[in-house]
Amino acid sequence: EYVPIALILLLLMEWSGEVPPWTLHFLGLTLLVGRLLHGVGLNQTDGISRGRFIGTLLTWSMLLIGSGLALGMSIGRLI
Repeated sequence: EYVPIALILLLLMEWSGEVPPWTLHFLGLTLLVGRLLHGVGLNQTDGISRGRFIGTLLTWSMLLIGSGLALGMSIGRLI
């Protein structure tokens, strides 16, 4: 449920033209690895697993860092 929001965030950051390509690639790779680990963790067990935890952590980290960058760019334009 977080992937569509994350992809829209990446798209808007790319359209702005202010984010270096390596940053977008890093955020996209973080999201991809996080979702893959989460899926592997779900296949291993129904309960808590290391893969699910790390996958969720990476997904949320990507959203937090990306949102912070986008917010910082927006505030920078206003100042």
